[in-house]
Amino acid sequence: MGDNSPSVERVIIGAGHTLLAGWFLVLYLAVLFVISMNKNLRILSSYKLMMVTGVLHCTPLVVETVTGVILTFDINISETLLEQIIGAVSSVSYKCSVFMNLILAINRFQILCFLSNTGRATFVLACLAISAIIYLVVVSYLLYRKRSHPQAGRPSTLETRMLIQCILLNGFNALAIFCYNYGIQYVPNRYDGVVSNTTYITINGINSVLYVFFVKAIRSGFMGILVRSRSSVNVHRIPAQGVNCNGPSRPALGLAQEPDKVSVHGGKNTSLTTNT
Repeated sequence: MGDNSPSVERVIIGAGHTLLAGWFLVLYLAVLFVISMNKNLRILSSYKLMMVTGVLHCTPLVVETVTGVILTFDINISETLLEQIIGAVSSVSYKCSVFMNLILAINRFQILCFLSNTGRATFVLACLAISAIIYLVVVSYLLYRKRSHPQAGRPSTLETRMLIQCILLNGFNALAIFCYNYGIQYVPNRYDGVVSNTTYITINGINSVLYVFFVKAIRSGFMGILVRSRSSVNVHRIPAQGVNCNGPSRPALGLAQEPDKVSVHGGKNTSLTTNT
Protein backbone atom coordinates (compact mmCIF):
# COMPACT_ATOMS: atom_id res chain seq x y z
CA MET A 1 0.00 0.00 0.00
CA GLY A 2 2.83 2.31 0.90
CA ASP A 3 4.65 1.49 -2.36
CA ASN A 4 1.60 2.43 -4.42
CA SER A 5 0.87 5.72 -2.63
CA PRO A 6 3.24 7.86 -4.75
CA SER A 7 1.68 6.41 -7.91
CA VAL A 8 -1.82 7.11 -6.62
CA GLU A 9 -0.81 10.61 -5.63
CA ARG A 10 0.67 11.23 -9.08
CA VAL A 11 -2.48 9.96 -10.78
CA ILE A 12 -4.71 12.16 -8.62
CA ILE A 13 -2.60 15.27 -9.28
CA GLY A 14 -2.26 14.56 -13.00
CA ALA A 15 -5.96 13.83 -13.44
CA GLY A 16 -6.85 16.94 -11.44
CA HIS A 17 -4.63 19.13 -13.63
CA THR A 18 -6.05 17.57 -16.77
CA LEU A 19 -9.67 18.06 -15.71
CA LEU A 20 -9.12 21.62 -14.45
CA ALA A 21 -7.19 22.76 -17.52
CA GLY A 22 -9.58 20.97 -19.84
CA TRP A 23 -12.64 22.52 -18.18
CA PHE A 24 -11.16 26.02 -18.40
CA LEU A 25 -10.13 25.39 -22.00
CA VAL A 26 -13.62 24.32 -23.10
CA LEU A 27 -15.22 27.25 -21.29
CA TYR A 28 -12.69 29.74 -22.73
CA LEU A 29 -13.14 28.45 -26.26
CA ALA A 30 -16.91 28.75 -25.90
CA VAL A 31 -16.52 32.35 -24.71
CA LEU A 32 -14.23 33.21 -27.62
CA PHE A 33 -16.64 31.61 -30.04
CA VAL A 34 -19.54 33.67 -28.69
CA ILE A 35 -17.46 36.86 -28.93
CA SER A 36 -16.48 36.08 -32.52
CA MET A 37 -20.11 35.45 -33.48
CA ASN A 38 -21.48 38.58 -31.80
CA LYS A 39 -21.07 41.50 -34.19
CA ASN A 40 -21.69 44.03 -31.40
CA LEU A 41 -18.69 42.70 -29.49
CA ARG A 42 -16.23 41.82 -32.21
CA ILE A 43 -16.23 45.34 -33.68
CA LEU A 44 -14.95 46.79 -30.40
CA SER A 45 -11.19 47.23 -30.20
CA SER A 46 -11.12 46.02 -26.59
CA TYR A 47 -12.78 42.72 -27.50
CA LYS A 48 -10.45 42.28 -30.43
CA LEU A 49 -7.61 42.52 -27.95
CA MET A 50 -9.46 40.14 -25.66
CA MET A 51 -9.63 37.63 -28.50
CA VAL A 52 -5.86 37.76 -28.88
CA THR A 53 -5.44 37.50 -25.12
CA GLY A 54 -7.82 34.54 -25.08
CA VAL A 55 -5.76 32.68 -27.64
CA LEU A 56 -2.66 33.34 -25.53
CA HIS A 57 -4.49 32.01 -22.47
CA CYS A 58 -5.85 28.93 -24.24
CA THR A 59 -2.41 27.91 -25.49
CA PRO A 60 -0.98 27.10 -22.03
CA LEU A 61 -4.28 25.46 -21.08
CA VAL A 62 -3.76 23.03 -23.95
CA VAL A 63 -0.20 22.48 -22.78
CA GLU A 64 -1.32 21.88 -19.18
CA THR A 65 -3.94 19.40 -20.36
CA VAL A 66 -1.22 17.46 -22.18
CA THR A 67 1.20 17.61 -19.25
CA GLY A 68 -1.57 16.42 -16.93
CA VAL A 69 -2.02 13.33 -19.09
CA ILE A 70 1.76 12.83 -19.14
CA LEU A 71 1.87 13.04 -15.36
CA THR A 72 -1.10 10.72 -14.92
CA PHE A 73 0.42 7.94 -17.02
CA ASP A 74 3.98 8.64 -15.79
CA ILE A 75 5.38 9.24 -19.27
CA ASN A 76 9.04 10.24 -19.25
CA ILE A 77 9.70 13.16 -21.61
CA SER A 78 12.91 14.38 -20.01
CA GLU A 79 15.47 15.75 -22.50
CA THR A 80 13.12 15.23 -25.43
CA LEU A 81 11.91 17.58 -28.13
CA LEU A 82 8.40 17.48 -26.64
CA GLU A 83 9.71 18.80 -23.34
CA GLN A 84 11.47 21.69 -25.09
CA ILE A 85 8.34 22.54 -27.11
CA ILE A 86 6.14 22.51 -24.00
CA GLY A 87 8.55 24.76 -22.11
CA ALA A 88 8.93 27.21 -24.99
CA VAL A 89 5.19 27.46 -25.71
CA SER A 90 4.31 27.93 -22.03
CA SER A 91 6.96 30.61 -21.48
CA VAL A 92 6.24 32.61 -24.63
CA SER A 93 2.44 32.50 -24.27
CA TYR A 94 2.61 33.60 -20.62
CA LYS A 95 4.90 36.53 -21.33
CA CYS A 96 2.80 37.60 -24.31
CA SER A 97 -0.39 37.45 -22.25
CA VAL A 98 1.20 39.67 -19.60
CA PHE A 99 2.16 42.15 -22.30
CA MET A 100 -1.40 42.02 -23.67
CA ASN A 101 -2.66 42.99 -20.22
CA LEU A 102 -0.62 46.17 -20.52
CA ILE A 103 -2.04 46.81 -23.98
CA LEU A 104 -5.56 46.32 -22.65
CA ALA A 105 -4.90 48.81 -19.84
CA ILE A 106 -3.68 51.37 -22.36
CA ASN A 107 -6.73 50.66 -24.51
CA ARG A 108 -9.06 51.23 -21.55
CA PHE A 109 -7.28 54.47 -20.73
CA GLN A 110 -7.58 55.66 -24.32
CA ILE A 111 -11.24 54.72 -24.77
CA LEU A 112 -12.52 55.97 -21.42
CA CYS A 113 -10.39 59.09 -21.01
CA PHE A 114 -10.25 60.25 -24.65
CA LEU A 115 -13.75 59.66 -25.97
CA SER A 116 -13.68 61.83 -29.11
CA ASN A 117 -11.63 61.14 -32.23
CA THR A 118 -9.63 64.30 -31.60
CA GLY A 119 -8.96 63.14 -28.07
CA ARG A 120 -7.77 59.76 -29.30
CA ALA A 121 -5.41 61.42 -31.75
CA THR A 122 -4.11 63.49 -28.84
CA PHE A 123 -3.56 60.29 -26.89
CA VAL A 124 -1.54 58.76 -29.72
CA LEU A 125 0.55 61.91 -30.03
CA ALA A 126 1.05 61.89 -26.25
CA CYS A 127 2.38 58.31 -26.45
CA LEU A 128 4.75 59.35 -29.22
CA ALA A 129 5.82 62.35 -27.14
CA ILE A 130 6.61 60.06 -24.20
CA SER A 131 8.67 57.89 -26.55
CA ALA A 132 10.50 61.00 -27.75
CA ILE A 133 11.28 61.96 -24.14
CA ILE A 134 12.69 58.48 -23.48
CA TYR A 135 14.88 58.72 -26.58
CA LEU A 136 16.02 62.18 -25.49
CA VAL A 137 17.04 60.80 -22.10
CA VAL A 138 18.98 57.98 -23.78
CA VAL A 139 20.82 60.38 -26.11
CA SER A 140 21.55 62.80 -23.27
CA TYR A 141 22.96 60.00 -21.14
CA LEU A 142 25.18 58.77 -23.96
CA LEU A 143 26.53 62.31 -24.53
CA TYR A 144 27.10 62.77 -20.80
CA ARG A 145 28.96 59.47 -20.50
CA LYS A 146 31.08 60.32 -23.53
CA ARG A 147 32.17 63.63 -21.94
CA SER A 148 32.51 62.50 -18.34
CA HIS A 149 33.95 59.04 -18.96
CA PRO A 150 35.75 59.09 -22.31
CA GLN A 151 37.42 55.77 -21.49
CA ALA A 152 34.11 54.03 -20.94
CA GLY A 153 32.96 51.52 -23.50
CA ARG A 154 30.84 52.86 -26.31
CA PRO A 155 27.73 51.16 -27.64
CA SER A 156 28.18 49.26 -30.85
CA THR A 157 27.63 50.98 -34.17
CA LEU A 158 24.64 48.73 -34.85
CA GLU A 159 22.95 49.72 -31.58
CA THR A 160 23.63 53.41 -32.24
CA ARG A 161 22.13 53.19 -35.72
CA MET A 162 19.12 51.38 -34.30
CA LEU A 163 18.65 54.26 -31.83
CA ILE A 164 18.75 56.81 -34.67
CA GLN A 165 16.33 54.67 -36.66
CA CYS A 166 13.88 54.52 -33.73
CA ILE A 167 14.08 58.28 -33.21
CA LEU A 168 13.40 58.96 -36.90
CA LEU A 169 10.57 56.43 -36.96
CA ASN A 170 8.98 57.99 -33.88
CA GLY A 171 9.26 61.47 -35.36
CA PHE A 172 7.84 60.39 -38.69
CA ASN A 173 4.91 58.64 -37.01
CA ALA A 174 4.17 61.75 -34.97
CA LEU A 175 4.23 63.91 -38.10
CA ALA A 176 2.06 61.44 -40.01
CA ILE A 177 -0.50 61.13 -37.20
CA PHE A 178 -0.65 64.91 -36.86
CA CYS A 179 -1.22 65.38 -40.59
CA TYR A 180 -3.67 62.47 -40.69
CA ASN A 181 -5.90 63.89 -37.94
CA TYR A 182 -5.40 67.64 -38.18
CA GLY A 183 -4.08 68.36 -41.66
CA ILE A 184 -6.66 66.32 -43.54
CA GLN A 185 -9.22 69.11 -43.13
CA TYR A 186 -7.21 71.26 -45.54
CA VAL A 187 -7.30 68.59 -48.26
CA PRO A 188 -10.15 68.75 -50.81
CA ASN A 189 -12.85 66.18 -50.11
CA ARG A 190 -12.17 64.52 -53.42
CA TYR A 191 -8.67 63.50 -52.33
CA ASP A 192 -8.98 63.12 -48.57
CA GLY A 193 -9.43 59.34 -48.84
CA VAL A 194 -6.37 59.03 -51.05
CA VAL A 195 -4.27 61.12 -48.68
CA SER A 196 -5.51 59.18 -45.64
CA ASN A 197 -4.76 55.77 -47.15
CA THR A 198 -1.38 56.91 -48.45
CA THR A 199 -0.46 58.20 -45.01
CA TYR A 200 -1.60 54.99 -43.33
CA ILE A 201 0.35 52.82 -45.78
CA THR A 202 3.46 54.95 -45.30
CA ILE A 203 3.23 54.78 -41.51
CA ASN A 204 3.28 50.98 -41.65
CA GLY A 205 5.91 50.69 -44.37
CA ILE A 206 8.47 53.42 -43.67
CA ASN A 207 10.34 51.29 -41.14
CA SER A 208 11.38 48.85 -43.87
CA VAL A 209 13.07 51.73 -45.72
CA LEU A 210 14.87 52.77 -42.53
CA TYR A 211 16.08 49.20 -42.01
CA VAL A 212 17.61 49.10 -45.49
CA PHE A 213 19.16 52.54 -45.05
CA PHE A 214 20.69 52.03 -41.59
CA VAL A 215 21.57 48.31 -41.38
CA LYS A 216 24.40 47.27 -43.65
CA ALA A 217 23.76 43.56 -43.08
CA ILE A 218 20.25 43.92 -44.49
CA ARG A 219 21.56 45.83 -47.52
CA SER A 220 24.17 43.14 -48.11
CA GLY A 221 21.47 40.48 -47.80
CA PHE A 222 19.37 42.24 -50.42
CA MET A 223 22.36 42.46 -52.76
CA GLY A 224 23.03 38.78 -52.24
CA ILE A 225 19.43 37.94 -53.12
CA LEU A 226 19.61 40.10 -56.26
CA VAL A 227 22.90 38.53 -57.36
CA ARG A 228 21.57 35.02 -56.84
CA SER A 229 18.36 35.90 -58.69
CA ARG A 230 20.30 37.28 -61.67
CA SER A 231 22.57 34.24 -61.70
CA SER A 232 19.53 31.95 -61.66
CA VAL A 233 17.96 33.86 -64.55
CA ASN A 234 21.18 33.60 -66.59
CA VAL A 235 21.42 29.86 -65.96
CA HIS A 236 17.83 29.31 -67.09
CA ARG A 237 18.49 31.29 -70.28
CA ILE A 238 21.40 29.04 -71.34
CA PRO A 239 20.22 26.99 -74.35
CA ALA A 240 20.63 23.24 -74.23
CA GLN A 241 23.67 22.03 -76.12
CA GLY A 242 22.95 19.91 -79.15
CA VAL A 243 24.22 19.24 -82.63
CA ASN A 244 25.41 22.42 -84.31
CA CYS A 245 25.32 22.08 -88.06
CA ASN A 246 27.36 25.22 -88.57
CA GLY A 247 30.41 24.08 -86.69
CA PRO A 248 31.69 22.59 -83.46
CA SER A 249 29.57 23.21 -80.38
CA ARG A 250 30.74 25.74 -77.80
CA PRO A 251 30.49 25.42 -74.04
CA ALA A 252 27.62 27.32 -72.41
CA LEU A 253 28.21 30.82 -71.07
CA GLY A 254 29.71 30.70 -67.61
CA LEU A 255 30.65 27.00 -68.02
CA ALA A 256 33.72 27.43 -70.18
CA GLN A 257 36.16 24.53 -70.38
CA GLU A 258 39.71 24.92 -69.26
CA PRO A 259 42.23 25.09 -72.10
CA ASP A 260 44.00 21.91 -73.09
CA LYS A 261 41.61 19.84 -70.98
CA VAL A 262 38.73 17.58 -71.95
CA SER A 263 37.26 17.08 -75.37
CA VAL A 264 34.46 14.70 -76.39
CA HIS A 265 34.98 12.25 -79.25
CA GLY A 266 32.52 9.48 -79.91
CA GLY A 267 30.97 9.76 -76.47
CA LYS A 268 34.28 9.14 -74.66
CA ASN A 269 36.48 11.57 -72.81
CA THR A 270 40.02 11.88 -74.07
CA SER A 271 42.63 14.06 -72.50
CA LEU A 272 44.45 16.40 -74.85
CA THR A 273 47.62 17.68 -73.30
CA THR A 274 50.23 19.75 -75.01
CA ASN A 275 53.83 19.62 -74.10
CA THR A 276 55.80 22.72 -74.75
